[in-house]
Amino acid sequence: MNLRRTVNKLQSALIAKGRYITVNQKQFYSDDIERVVTLYEVKEAIVDENGATAKTVKILKTYSLVDVVETLAKIYGGG
Repeated sequence: MNLRRTVNKLQSALIAKGRYITVNQKQFYSDDIERVVTLYEVKEAIVDENGATAKTVKILKTYSLVDVVETLAKIYGGG
């Protein structure tokens, strides 16, 4: 199964549970390995009782989409 599709399904499931988690991706050229790399950032928006976003907390910063899937699965499972 496509990992990006799995990330999207986990995000949808977490939103249904009331957890607003975003996955940002940035691409840039790495001089060390001489190719374009993708950086993934997983963040959660903390919502106050009025429904407004109070703050955003960074959960994970990685170059591996597998790590993103594992983190989202752990959050979804209650871990």
